[in-house]
Amino acid sequence: MTVTDRIPGISIAGALLIACNGDGWTVLRFSFDDVKERPRQCQQQLQQLLGKLYGQGADREITLHQREIIRIVSYRLDPVSPVEISKALGISPQFARKLMLDLVDKPYLMSASQGERVRYYRLGKRKA
Repeated sequence: MTVTDRIPGISIAGALLIACNGDGWTVLRFSFDDVKERPRQCQQQLQQLLGKLYGQGADREITLHQREIIRIVSYRLDPVSPVEISKALGISPQFARKLMLDLVDKPYLMSASQGERVRYYRLGKRKA
């Protein structure tokens, strides 16, 4: 049973993937025939896009975990704690705190806490 069988009045003309990166939006369009007849080619295009957006290049100054931290913090309205980051990424709170402190030094993040102990962070002045 296909989607068109389950939902009357729907016809699938193609698949569309939209991804946001630092420079703007990237749109990949696949016709239904492409997905059906050449799935491997469609998969390779997706992998190339993901590699371009999230790949570990030699010129990168932040790690994949740190990019994910920036992504999480940028989607949240409230400041984020290392414990929240550790739960989201499946890492220890100590490692999350270390990564976040490194991002404060670079200034991707900044302290959102008042006082000596920093418990919450928000986006810094530098764009990721």
